[in-house]
Amino acid sequence: MVSRNIERWESTGRQGSFRAWLKCVTRNLLINWLKQPQRRHSAVGGSDLYQLLNQLPAEESQSSDFDFELRRALFRRASEVVRMEIAPKTWMAFWETGVLGASPAEAAQKLGMTAGAVRVAKCRVVARLQAVIAELETDS
Repeated sequence: MVSRNIERWESTGRQGSFRAWLKCVTRNLLINWLKQPQRRHSAVGGSDLYQLLNQLPAEESQSSDFDFELRRALFRRASEVVRMEIAPKTWMAFWETGVLGASPAEAAQKLGMTAGAVRVAKCRVVARLQAVIAELETDS
């Protein structure tokens, strides 16, 4: 429980440090809760279903799945923020190359830009996304 862990929190003086600590404690509590055997084997359905449940990945993957979903949510939120701040063409240059996997030349042809301009746009968007994600992680 969070109340048992509050004694371990130490203020760093940075804004959002309590939220970051609370997020970490909550994440760990959730992972521990998911690891409990009664949470994993509470389904009913006979031996075929039991065999299927036993083929699921090991418990360690729950932590990595949680981290992956957290990173995905942070990217979505940061994308919303950054997309509103920049020109649509700049965003599309990033999206084509960074997300869809197009080459800078392909994206440049599609968007009516030079390949160099596409690379610059992608770098600027990536840098801004990283900054927004860092802000979101600090605030949460």
